[in-house]
Amino acid sequence: MKRLLAGLLTVALMAVLLRLGMRDGGSGAAPPAPSSEAPDPAGGPESRVRALLADASAGDVAAYLAAFAPKLRARLER
Repeated sequence: MKRLLAGLLTVALMAVLLRLGMRDGGSGAAPPAPSSEAPDPAGGPESRVRALLADASAGDVAAYLAAFAPKLRARLER
């Protein structure tokens, strides 16, 4: 009896999820992928993260800490 109930609940949940997925009109079209050709502007988030990781990999603690705001930098220094 428990297996039957679990099966029915699973089917019902899958039906609800399918219905919610089709709510947008069922176009099935994926959203456009971001263009990899557009360069990251100087100081953009991606370039900042890459620089932060490069500093951490190189062991440059001062440059790594300089990337953070003063409050967070103080917490990291501790």
